[in-house]
Amino acid sequence: MAIDERFHLDQFLRIRGDADALEAVNAELEKEVHKRLHEVVQPAVEEIVARLNGVGHNLTLYYEPVPGDIGYRDDQTVDGRYSCKLRLGVDVVVSIGFADTVDEEPA
Repeated sequence: MAIDERFHLDQFLRIRGDADALEAVNAELEKEVHKRLHEVVQPAVEEIVARLNGVGHNLTLYYEPVPGDIGYRDDQTVDGRYSCKLRLGVDVVVSIGFADTVDEEPA
């Protein structure tokens, strides 16, 4: 996992007050967290899909998974009509924020 010195507390404190820089670091950290979670979530979803397919479903990837977004569907066409028997979507939400700190002197 690439949680490294880029995300050190000192880095956040150094750029406090610079909303654009904070937003960029927050977005970079969010991306790294999504990647790490995907390493855990994707295999778990694949196991769930295999079990569901083992009990009669026919789930296949609906689109190529990306960190934070995995989708499977049991799509079929019966007598020329589209039918989606089961849909399994997994969305992982990661929220990153660092409060902009203000040093205030006591009144």
